[in-house]
Amino acid sequence: MSFDHLVVIETQKVKSYVFGTPKLREMRGASLLLDSLNLVAVRDQADALEKAGQCKVVYIGGGSGRIRFADLGEAKQFCRDVRALYRDRTAIAKVAAEVVTRVDDEPLLDLLRRGVRETQKQKLSALGVEDLLGGRWIRPCTSCGQWPAEKEMNDVQGHHRLCRSCLLKRNAIALQYATDKGHGQEYLVLQRGEGRPTARPNEQSHAFPENILPRFLGKIGEAPDGLPVCLPQDIGQIADRSHPANYVGLIYADGNAMGEAIKKLVVAGTTDTDAAKAYRAFSNIVDEATKRSAVDAVLRQIHPVEVKLKKRGRGRFYPVEFVMAGGDDLILLVPGHTALEIAADFLDGYQSLTRDLQNGAVHAGELTSPFAPSGLTSSAGVVIAHGTFPASQLVEIAGVLMKLAKRRAAKLPGDCPPIGTLDFMVLHSPGLDDVKHWREEYEFDNGDTRMTRRPYTTEELRGLLDRIRCLKNADLPRAKLKALYPALFEGRLQAQYEALRIRERLTSTLRHREHREVAAFREWLEGEHFPFRRGPDGKLATDLSELVEIYDFVQPQLQGGGATATEAGTATATPQGVAE
Repeated sequence: MSFDHLVVIETQKVKSYVFGTPKLREMRGASLLLDSLNLVAVRDQADALEKAGQCKVVYIGGGSGRIRFADLGEAKQFCRDVRALYRDRTAIAKVAAEVVTRVDDEPLLDLLRRGVRETQKQKLSALGVEDLLGGRWIRPCTSCGQWPAEKEMNDVQGHHRLCRSCLLKRNAIALQYATDKGHGQEYLVLQRGEGRPTARPNEQSHAFPENILPRFLGKIGEAPDGLPVCLPQDIGQIADRSHPANYVGLIYADGNAMGEAIKKLVVAGTTDTDAAKAYRAFSNIVDEATKRSAVDAVLRQIHPVEVKLKKRGRGRFYPVEFVMAGGDDLILLVPGHTALEIAADFLDGYQSLTRDLQNGAVHAGELTSPFAPSGLTSSAGVVIAHGTFPASQLVEIAGVLMKLAKRRAAKLPGDCPPIGTLDFMVLHSPGLDDVKHWREEYEFDNGDTRMTRRPYTTEELRGLLDRIRCLKNADLPRAKLKALYPALFEGRLQAQYEALRIRERLTSTLRHREHREVAAFREWLEGEHFPFRRGPDGKLATDLSELVEIYDFVQPQLQGGGATATEAGTATATPQGVAE
């Protein structure tokens, strides 16, 4: 029997579904519902058909699926069943489920790539959904504001009229977590027991077996005092733990050149089984590296805070939200001052893990040779903003920054080792409509002079963060450094003139200081074109704009290593309509 009909499943418009409401409770519920569909329901249906001999599963996970069928009618029926599952369990989440038939002796890897292209075409040609709020007698949902309310309810966040989609999201949360109140705040408590996430290593949630939270709990381990793990009830609880206070960081990461990596897969044999095994190994490596490196990066930078609860006494509160983690995609919400460090740690960890997991797959016989010997890379967009900033706008801005970072990754010299890239921005108030247009205002002289060096590689970002810590440890007067910032936007010659005047005052201030940090700063002050430096492309650029922009969000270095939290203050303003 030949299985020549390939069903390709791709969850679509994930960000629109997850961020369709500003409430963290529903964002988390949306993410859990998608995981329950992608990792449980669809897989269960496919496994049942595979046992009956009707199909062969290539891969299911991370919001996608590849299943081969022998009968075209059964393949089409499976697609209808998948769409019905998404409709029934989410009401509005979108999924593409298409059938692609093999042509002649087309290799399986070529068929898989063609199937992905077909689903992308279907996504681009999809029609929009008609607005259902045409009648004025229909009350809109008080959470998302988009769909008609179907049920009124009261919970810890007050009285609500919810649409079916938001109600399903809240029900998912109610099944997975308990709530507890302490010091006037509601926390989501990850309970241990049947059907719930557990902190015991290698044990996963019964309801959502491959969700990132069981991995997170497994990495934390069982606390000696048995304190339950608490997660934020709303974004404000994350922002409250930032230094300066009331800032949240959103990290949006996506893998680089994934299609090119698949093309480099070397199949051990000539059969479809060999090709499917290699493709499955590739997909599992990417998914595992994303989830594991995300957890590791968060735990390196975020430490729990003990909180008092009403029913359970005390708990360990982690101010983080894994909004989405699967495949090569990651969206995180973290305290503002941790965002850049976590992003850099994730990108480096992702590359390292994909390299190590490839070697493990080769040793296990799943791969003939590594498809990316140096590891796969990823790019990230990072936005730091007030906790009240709409999350849906944050993720859109982060998405644009992520694409700019991908562009930098694609332009890295051929002799440069692969490395992750990221772009970032600090916002203090809404009003930024076009990130690309705003970034163009950093350029003078027909693009030959740039007021920023963004996007960065992770290595470049760490150098920038180290320089800021040096300045803070040297107790450099912040006002003098900040005075350089507006001079940048007066044109290159005016910027150099103002910068030279300020450099003289800074040099005088630093003359009698012998700190290592001062020496590093003096080196930065030197140069014919200060505050600009000529890059490999011959163009002038300066990192002063980002240095001042993120200065308040970088914590000074302790004598024994590591960063320490600073007192909350007022973050540095940014130009062009986004300053306070």
